[in-house]
Amino acid sequence: MLAINLALAMGQMGKTLLIDCDMRKPVIAKVFGLQQHPGLTHFIAGSHQLQDSIHYFEEDKIYIMPGGQLPSNPLELLSSHRFEKGLDALKKAFTYIVIDSAPTVPVSDPVVLSRLANSTIYMVKAHATPYQLARTGIKKLQQVNANIIGIVLNQVNPAKRPGRYGYGHYDYYTYYGYHKS
Repeated sequence: MLAINLALAMGQMGKTLLIDCDMRKPVIAKVFGLQQHPGLTHFIAGSHQLQDSIHYFEEDKIYIMPGGQLPSNPLELLSSHRFEKGLDALKKAFTYIVIDSAPTVPVSDPVVLSRLANSTIYMVKAHATPYQLARTGIKKLQQVNANIIGIVLNQVNPAKRPGRYGYGHYDYYTYYGYHKS
């Protein structure tokens, strides 16, 4: 959902395309009702042209390329010359392109995508992803010189925090040296 929200926000600023490159567990087609429409895998496989795999949502002011049919070889498709050339063409046609991908640690898809993207935002699921796993994912991206511009802590549940603003039993005022009267 981070990629969707980011694309919706960027769509207010310029011509924006959201691409679902999570070909293992795609969700964007379902969210936008595009399950029966051609998408990324159709383009890479050559059964559809690039423009036939992109759908415009006027109300949201964004273009969407769903993942398409689930492939047996996602990494091979994302590593293909056809995908790289298609992405180059899309970079010329859109102001912003937001790419959603599979998790970094279990598969190499995001590593391949990060080499093709101008920048990468690393997402960590709060209260579920051990920091060691997050570090491993970041290191994988750093090894290919991914331009990591930020890390997002997603699905934060304030009820699970040990204290306000993450300062344990201290509150905001105590942290800054003030005492409540």
